[in-house]
Amino acid sequence: MDSDMFAPRIVDVGTTCYRDRITVDKPKNPDEFLYLLDQAIIETEEIIACTEDEDEFGQLTAHIDLYRDMLGYFKDLNESTKNGGLRLAQGEDFPIMDRLREAGVAVPFVDLIGALNDAYRKGF
Repeated sequence: MDSDMFAPRIVDVGTTCYRDRITVDKPKNPDEFLYLLDQAIIETEEIIACTEDEDEFGQLTAHIDLYRDMLGYFKDLNESTKNGGLRLAQGEDFPIMDRLREAGVAVPFVDLIGALNDAYRKGF
């Protein structure tokens, strides 16, 4: 299987930590879901590192706990998916989605999270 076939498209939004916005379609099968989940983990790790290292104006620091919770959730979801414990199409959002909406935080990979959440809620 060619892993590049699931690679997200990148659209520049031009800031330091929020340099790119990743847009992606909903995964169509478990392999795509896992690939995109891995990407969400990488992106979350990067935004945490950026926040810790480069957030000179404190715009992102207010959300560092949310980013860390997102990372833990995505890692747990990844492990559960790999172990066959993922249950899709239950009609519910990721538990982290309410916190993201409430925080109103701009995450450059919001479309990636949305695609994963859509598959989680509705299935493939």
